[in-house]
Amino acid sequence: MDPDLELELAVAAAKAKRAKASVASAPPSPEMAAGLADLSGMTQSPQVQEQSWGDAIGSTASDMAAAGAAGLARGGAALVGLPGAVRNARNNGMTGAGKKAGLIPEDWVSPQSPISGEGFTQVMGDMTGGATDYRGETRAGKYAGTVGEFIPGALGGGLRGLLQYGVAPGIASEAAGQATEGTKWEPYARIAAALLTPLAMAKASPNIRPLGADPERVKLAETLQAQGVTPTVGQVTGWPTLQRMEGTVAPLDGQIDDMTIAAMRSIGSKAKKATPEALADAQSAIVQKMDDVLDGVSFTPTAPLAQEADDVVKRYLEEAPSASVVPRVRAIADEIMDSATNPGSKAIDLSTLRTWRSALGRMTSSADEATRNAAVGLRKVIDDATDAALSAAGRTDDIAKLAKAREEYRNFLAVRDASTRAGAEAGLLSPTALNQAVIRTQGREAYAVGAGTDLAETSRAGAAMLRPQAAVDAGAVRRMAGAAQIGSGGGGAAIGAALGFGLPGAIVGGTVGALAPPVAQAAMRSKVVQALMMDPKYQSGNAARTIAGILAGFN
Repeated sequence: MDPDLELELAVAAAKAKRAKASVASAPPSPEMAAGLADLSGMTQSPQVQEQSWGDAIGSTASDMAAAGAAGLARGGAALVGLPGAVRNARNNGMTGAGKKAGLIPEDWVSPQSPISGEGFTQVMGDMTGGATDYRGETRAGKYAGTVGEFIPGALGGGLRGLLQYGVAPGIASEAAGQATEGTKWEPYARIAAALLTPLAMAKASPNIRPLGADPERVKLAETLQAQGVTPTVGQVTGWPTLQRMEGTVAPLDGQIDDMTIAAMRSIGSKAKKATPEALADAQSAIVQKMDDVLDGVSFTPTAPLAQEADDVVKRYLEEAPSASVVPRVRAIADEIMDSATNPGSKAIDLSTLRTWRSALGRMTSSADEATRNAAVGLRKVIDDATDAALSAAGRTDDIAKLAKAREEYRNFLAVRDASTRAGAEAGLLSPTALNQAVIRTQGREAYAVGAGTDLAETSRAGAAMLRPQAAVDAGAVRRMAGAAQIGSGGGGAAIGAALGFGLPGAIVGGTVGALAPPVAQAAMRSKVVQALMMDPKYQSGNAARTIAGILAGFN
């Protein structure tokens, strides 16, 4: 916040408190009562007596309506008069500094803009008999009044913006004010609560823009976020020092959980872990989907498809060592070729397709890369032939259903592979292990050109963002805890300054960075800090939408 504006707000706090007390304690004048009736559409009974539940609810509702309407009016006035308020704060700050330096006489009065929010609020109060100064007599009414002050500045951002920058900061500001009421901290508590609440509610923006981040890493981060996996700023930027400050030199437990859930979701499972039972259930469900679509379908491969199968096998025999060649690859290709070229051969039915896909699926996990590539190639030939048969039968809707089931099955093979790697005994999948499994089962070539499934892109992003840092730097220099702590302090200072807070930010950032690692890391991973660093310009700009509401509370 601008220092001049902060000084002006602090000075205005006492005046606001006195005005608030006088309005709350003094009985309403006839003019004010009329104004309240106009704002709320309701009149309050002047009698103070024991009320029934119905009467109490009605009285509270009336108080909330009147206070809320008055708050809306003050918030609107503050928003319209914001430029004038900023000029007044600047002039007052310069005048105060000049008086302290002896350059301006003590009796000098700083010129004030007539179009400030304070000026508009005074005019409205005079016109409504003080109705727009009303701040509520009940606790609920006071909250309604403060929320009303923040609503005008939050308009235009949809329902989410209204809640995040209007309702929530209004409630938080009033709660903080009531908790510190009567102390010197009240104005500061109200301001801090209003500014920090939207940031605390903010999750990483869908358009991630941390300072210094490579655009390609930003794209990967957005891919992860779309799958429910939230990387930290340190992981997005890839800065080792920042990652040590966050405690993200290795993936966080929650990130591993989210990656596993995303992987299981890609195979049609709602399970949170890749346990043997969950994988078996998922496999059965996928196979059933395929069988339902292909029930009653048989086809005869065309000559071009048969040639593709033969080409796959020829390339396989050229690349694979003779000792590692799997005869079943040649056998499947021969059956496809025979069906395409021999008029007396039987059409390929569902049972044969199921057998082939099962055999090829096992081959995609082979230790031999040539065998894996051959399995992927033959699987594509079979899929193309099946699609052609469905299209010829006029079952175009089933082609889309089958494509989804196939993608789930391809993902299943990768998830099953990753679940057998070290560290996955508890059903949690390492991002690196998952990525390697995708490359093995879906084909290195397809992965390299982005022709894999959505899981391939998720695993690519996970391997890039959530990769553990090496314990030894280049040159065989081992990282030391003390050095990391010192580096965290320096890094915190740099980040604090870079965010635009200058020397104060550098001091605060350096202090936080040098704290005991668990405390410092928790602070760095907090929603407020992460939101600011993830997109400092955007987040701080949105938080500034609460300024009008803050000013309205002091007018």
